[in-house]
Amino acid sequence: MLVMVGGPRAARGAGQLAYEWGTPILFLPGSRAPVWARRLWGGLSLDEMISALARGELTPTRLNAGVAGGQIFFDHASCGLLPLVGELRNALAEADIFPEVWKTLLRGAGLARLAVHPRIRFRSEDSPSRSATALVVCPAAREWGEARTPSLACQVWKHSVFDHLGTLVSGSFGTNWRRSGPVERFACTHLTIGEKRATWLLLDGVPRRFDRPVEFKCVPDAIQTFAFGPPGAANDHSVSRPLQAGARRRAAAQGTFGRAPTLPTSRPALAR
Repeated sequence: MLVMVGGPRAARGAGQLAYEWGTPILFLPGSRAPVWARRLWGGLSLDEMISALARGELTPTRLNAGVAGGQIFFDHASCGLLPLVGELRNALAEADIFPEVWKTLLRGAGLARLAVHPRIRFRSEDSPSRSATALVVCPAAREWGEARTPSLACQVWKHSVFDHLGTLVSGSFGTNWRRSGPVERFACTHLTIGEKRATWLLLDGVPRRFDRPVEFKCVPDAIQTFAFGPPGAANDHSVSRPLQAGARRRAAAQGTFGRAPTLPTSRPALAR
């Protein structure tokens, strides 16, 4: 079993290993805990989690995840210059040594072309190719009768040239770019970014470069993990409700969590 203690970058990397190896993983908070993992901890402090771990008070559960070009993400994947600029600003603020600063500056220089050609070409399932200036994809679920179908909850922004430049400037000073302009929301089972040039994505806030078209899909019950908290908290299916027209953004964030198996009376073998 893997035990992960760290921030969003380390958590996504450890989740990638757990997904590829089929290994159970236990997430514990570091100095910067990933938002998507907080529901696993039931509001407990790190000391309380360690005590619960010593007593074997863990609930086995599984997490749904999205996959982009073979790389896993649990909360959302972002594409476009607007989200990338925000990440660059945060990376520069958190850089402790010059090589980290230099690496971030080089990545920023490579994104300069997006200021001139910001459009992202994508298509979902059998629909025609479309374009956008920013794209956010979250793993979610839809209901067809009593069955739950893995799907992707998508948000698309289409800025004009001047709106994009204005949002880019304000976003560089910390303004939330997601509040700029109208957003289109839709759900699909597969989505492809068909750029011929290199594409940068933020997977749970972690930058990744792809040199070929990127295919997205939702993987239900992608990894085995464990939850803390009161009995039944990890089996609360309210965090994986289907996408609703009036609350799609909230449901997309909650759709990370899948159905948890029933906890046996003896300590589960996976938690040894």
